Amino acid sequence: MLGSFRFRMFIVLIIAIFTSISLKAGHESKAVVEPVLRYILRDYGFESKIAAFLENYQEEHEEVPVMSKGIRWQKPCEFLYVIQKYGWYWNEKEKRQEFSPGIRIKVKNNSLIKPITEGVVEEIGSDKKGRYVLIKHDESFFSLYGGLKEILVTEKSKVDKETILGKSTDVLYMELRDQEGPINSNSIVE
Repeated sequence: MLGSFRFRMFIVLIIAIFTSISLKAGHESKAVVEPVLRYILRDYGFESKIAAFLENYQEEHEEVPVMSKGIRWQKPCEFLYVIQKYGWYWNEKEKRQEFSPGIRIKVKNNSLIKPITEGVVEEIGSDKKGRYVLIKHDESFFSLYGGLKEILVTEKSKVDKETILGKSTDVLYMELRDQEGPINSNSIVE
């Protein structure tokens, strides 16, 4: 009888309800509920999936300083405030959820922009938001600086932390990328 999936799920729901009620009431039912849940969920691998989910959730939400090979990255310039962070956000104008692969920060007009660490200028270009510089830091790691009105480097030139890439408009866009696409750059400006 305990082999039926529906019956087992029904028991799980009853136990979950019982657990939440007893925990709110201040009872310590963890010692009783945990073994029962392990028995019910053992055949479906839920325990390992839940453990992996919780481990990933904790890793995602830990604040880790941005570093590469033991070198702390620097901010590209002084900024006033963060306009848009990396990640999912609600676009009020479009009335939908969108993903920002980089960060937009409010800076003083004509701010001098420096790379986060040394590298080589891979590409210089322009788009609807201004000019941009793409820096290759190693074989699989890049940083992009957009919203520039003046660029002071040339393609294939080597840059270090003190090199001025260009001058900004009043909004700087910055994106970090690896071989799989954009990566979280929020900790650079926090």
